[in-house]
Amino acid sequence: MEDKNKDKDDEFGFLVHCDVCARDLTHMLHLSCAVCAGLSAGIINGSNTNGSNINGVLGGDGSGGGGSSMGTETETGAAIAIDAEPFDLCVSCFASGAQPKTHRRTHDYLVKEGLDWPLFDAKWTAHEELLLVDGLKLYGIGNWDQISTHIGTKSKEELDAHYRSVYCASESWPIPNMSIEFDKFSTRKYICRDPNPPLRKPERSCTSGPANHEIQGYMPGRDEFDHEFEHEAENPVKDMAFEDHDTPEEISLKTTMLNIYNMYLDRRIERKKFLKDRNIMFDFKKQQNIEKKRSKDERDLLGRIRVFAKLQTAADFEDFSEGMLRS
Repeated sequence: MEDKNKDKDDEFGFLVHCDVCARDLTHMLHLSCAVCAGLSAGIINGSNTNGSNINGVLGGDGSGGGGSSMGTETETGAAIAIDAEPFDLCVSCFASGAQPKTHRRTHDYLVKEGLDWPLFDAKWTAHEELLLVDGLKLYGIGNWDQISTHIGTKSKEELDAHYRSVYCASESWPIPNMSIEFDKFSTRKYICRDPNPPLRKPERSCTSGPANHEIQGYMPGRDEFDHEFEHEAENPVKDMAFEDHDTPEEISLKTTMLNIYNMYLDRRIERKKFLKDRNIMFDFKKQQNIEKKRSKDERDLLGRIRVFAKLQTAADFEDFSEGMLRS
């Protein structure tokens, strides 16, 4: 399905609009000018090139089409104009006899019905199925983020599950099961009533509490903190991907960004190792009790010399601290 008003890389979803009033006709019955689109002598196999259901080609007076043809003519009698663009009209603009640009009310026209019935899944319209196939051709299997933006009504999780159940699980893979039948009226009513699943409520983030371990914010099982050193280090690389069309300069830039991220990870490991070697994370309460028993002057002295801890092993720093306190 193709829409002249849409840039596939910038738009959200795949839309069809009225060329007069700009009304969204994607899921609505509408009319398309057969002359402006280059289809004036008939249609091929009962459907047009953009996938919409066509009830027939009618003349401007409501009779069977057959006006002057444009472009080249096929064996079936369908005349197709080279580089022709579809010209779509909503029912209201068609009834009012609107004639923008080169369109005339006497032109032959096609009646198009929105593809709002299911083919393989009760919650997927035929329109969405076509967009899925189109997205797979454009972006490749597995690029569900881009395909989700291309379709506009399905999440990447829904796309992955649908592709696995309809295509991968099909006995005639890669062809889906074409024998599935749905009641057209009931499923259309269901899809129209509930076009999108309800938005999920954001789950509360799981925070670490002192009931599970001694230091709030530390998860021993994962060896992670709720707030890590350089906590936003993942942001520059979380959406980065290496593409086939990347230039050498882009590959070099992305590799450098990954090296910087690895440097942050090394720093995190060094700091965790420092804490573990001194049992700060696991004997925190014990250390607190020892600190409380010291005098204010002793705590102040230990606070000033603590900067040397990173230059010594845990045992050496303990001996150093005891020596400073005795002196």
